[in-house]
Amino acid sequence: MSHCRTKGLPRRRRGFTLVEILLASMVAGLVAAAGAGAFRATVRNREKVERRQEVFRSLRRAAEQVRRDLGNLYRAGSAQDQKFVGSSEERGGTVRSRIVFYTVSGTKARLAKPESDVYEVEYFLEQRAGCNVLFRRQWPNPSEGEKAGGVVTLVAEHIVGFEVRYQDGQDWATQWPEEMDRLPGLMSVTLVSALESGGGDVAEERFYVYGARRRGQQGEGGRGETGAGRGQG
Repeated sequence: MSHCRTKGLPRRRRGFTLVEILLASMVAGLVAAAGAGAFRATVRNREKVERRQEVFRSLRRAAEQVRRDLGNLYRAGSAQDQKFVGSSEERGGTVRSRIVFYTVSGTKARLAKPESDVYEVEYFLEQRAGCNVLFRRQWPNPSEGEKAGGVVTLVAEHIVGFEVRYQDGQDWATQWPEEMDRLPGLMSVTLVSALESGGGDVAEERFYVYGARRRGQQGEGGRGETGAGRGQG
């Protein structure tokens, strides 16, 4: 009579059931989805911060260009030889100022043609392809009686406000007609840019520039402020 020897034989290991495999797969999928969602949110936040930083940089560059041109106003001995005209309107909740003036600049508008250092410069806001754009027109060798010309360049996009105010004494005005026949004593310039294409938060750059030369003043003048805020609507 033979006896089966079972002592010392390895026991059969129990494998995973189908339910356990399915549960493990579900947990792994949830962890992967959560990680992917967190990664996408991080990327979106980083892109949002980068877009806002670029808006601030573009706004500062635009404000600096306007401030530099206004700081170098051409101040002639005769009122007939100098020019400054400012107008403003509100359209669709956006303040749109337009300024035209003579300025002194060493940057040529046309490299291959002779030019003086006195230019007629105009800043204005227009809508292009659903976007508010600040433009600059630079006209070398301006001449009265001729149709305004020159080179038009894009200064900044997504500008939702461009307001220039003028002071001559105690009061501030939003218009400076040609009949004034003199330069404003002080100018306040405000540029507002949308931080997001859909509206909401905005960035603002504001600075002041003296128009009429003060005693002892040399070169460019003005002081500026930068800030961000919540848009209206």
